[in-house]
Amino acid sequence: MPQPRSQLYQDKTDRIEYLKTLTEFSTMNGSMMTAPVAPVKGSTKKSKKPTMGSDSILTFLDHPEKPSPVLYLNCGTHSLTKADILTLLPPAPGPGFQGESTLLLGAEVSGTEAAADMYRFKLTRSRDPDTLIPWVGYFLEFATREAAAKFYTAALGQRLRGTGGLVRLTFVDPGKRGARPPRLYEVPGVTRAMCALVAGLPPKLSPVSVERALMGFDLLEDKKEAIVKLAGDAYASESLWLIRFKSEAGPKRLRRQFHRRPWPLINAIPSVEIID
Repeated sequence: MPQPRSQLYQDKTDRIEYLKTLTEFSTMNGSMMTAPVAPVKGSTKKSKKPTMGSDSILTFLDHPEKPSPVLYLNCGTHSLTKADILTLLPPAPGPGFQGESTLLLGAEVSGTEAAADMYRFKLTRSRDPDTLIPWVGYFLEFATREAAAKFYTAALGQRLRGTGGLVRLTFVDPGKRGARPPRLYEVPGVTRAMCALVAGLPPKLSPVSVERALMGFDLLEDKKEAIVKLAGDAYASESLWLIRFKSEAGPKRLRRQFHRRPWPLINAIPSVEIID
């Protein structure tokens, strides 16, 4: 059974208090954590109360791996949207915004501008770098590492609806191949949403045949960049193609016209996926 909302926030607050305790009584030296220095006998000086600010959280997260602006969400569900991810956060900040973000992340995020940065992220699916076939999990790309750390903290102890388990987030290298497959970024000006993945065509189909079938579509001018065969040789049962367009409208039209529908001139019913 899901925990009551009040208990959930209390558990998250306790976790943050633990993180702050580690950062106050530990010193960081590169990726090594040194033991705390014993207090001087007879000293009556009280230790400084740790702050709830993101600085202490980031200090802890610097060990053993420095946080980056990219989080990896380990999740087997293949139909998540950004709206699903946003359910992990308190209501989005607005005029006079106050609420649980202040409790969980400290006073420095209680203002509208400071709190809003963790809501501004780009959600992309993890994909095989070569074939672009979806892998398990998603990547959340933030503008700054501080925004990623705030989101990470806010999601502690949460359950993502539809997955049945606790949220599992990991800081990853922004250049990780699963997050940014080179094929999707090798043509300047072409975004992921301007690309489509077509599977289920015959293995011996040529790029010229694909081009003829897509006459009237707004493909890139350079056909070698517009139509790329990713997989499928003469011994395979089918082939896989990356199709690049001049705008985001192209992949949407291709999917409407040919997803699970007959491909022109041949006996094939492919699947068409817009790259996300």
